[in-house]
Amino acid sequence: MGERMLVPFNTHVSTWSRPHYIGGLQIGSRMTLVKLRSGLFVHSPLSPDEGMQESIAREGHVKHIIAPSLYHCMHTEAFASAYPNAKVYGPPGLPEKRPGLGAIRVIENGVEYAWSDEVAHHVIGGLPALNEVAFLHRGTETLILTDLLFNVGANRPLLTRLFFWLTGGYNRPAPSLLLRRFFLKDREALKESLLHILEWDFEKIALCHGNNVTHDGRRLLEEAFAFLLGEARGD
Repeated sequence: MGERMLVPFNTHVSTWSRPHYIGGLQIGSRMTLVKLRSGLFVHSPLSPDEGMQESIAREGHVKHIIAPSLYHCMHTEAFASAYPNAKVYGPPGLPEKRPGLGAIRVIENGVEYAWSDEVAHHVIGGLPALNEVAFLHRGTETLILTDLLFNVGANRPLLTRLFFWLTGGYNRPAPSLLLRRFFLKDREALKESLLHILEWDFEKIALCHGNNVTHDGRRLLEEAFAFLLGEARGD
């Protein structure tokens, strides 16, 4: 559940995980690094320590730091301080929420950024308290998500396993109960975003919470949100 080194996910993507508890549930937290031609693209950074920085240095230089949602920004300031030459990007609303981050490049749909030739992005609609941004590394067909899906496995404590078995997201990617009941404010907007993401070519999904998806990612995402996508396609 906690790693002291970068773990390869595929040829250009690696991850670093740590335990993370919310309400007594050990949901874990994961940082994802993508090797781009221009440098490293760091998604949902964790607080850096010496061991992490040494591991990252072996992969390359940090060029882009991504706070992918309004919730996954807790360690962005500390990580950016360790890499002052990198640019920080975040979702709409982040500059107001975290003014201490300084110059944040706000990610918007329809706008290209320094990494856009290798990484596609989409600000997910319908979840205004999150404003999560989904990313696609085209070269490895890897979708990178934050809180849209959970996939908690058997390596978590009993209470955590039981909770996700009852509510969804245990040993199969699914949106959390919190997302479905509290964060989802506009079903149509979320459906439109999901349909956009499902047009991308991806098989793998890097997740912040739970086990990564190594194959059939597009099908599993579609199945996880069948309760919304069925409505969209039935209109």
